[in-house]
Amino acid sequence: MIAGEPNGGNDQAANWRQNSKPCPDLHEAKTIAIASGKGGVGKSNVALNFSLELLNHGNKVLLFDLDIGMGNLDILLG
Repeated sequence: MIAGEPNGGNDQAANWRQNSKPCPDLHEAKTIAIASGKGGVGKSNVALNFSLELLNHGNKVLLFDLDIGMGNLDILLG
């Protein structure tokens, strides 16, 4: 044990933390959820149009339709 060291000097991740540096051009991903307790209110249309607008502004977008069995983004996209 080393006096004054965290965990008595048994910090296994200390070397990794010291050598790892954040990537300067790495952008943090944002998550936006569109939900409603009622069906047929236009959640998929809103999500798709919002995603297309984000794309038009130069953002990268990953869109998931988690409506099990009734997802229709593939139909909306053509």
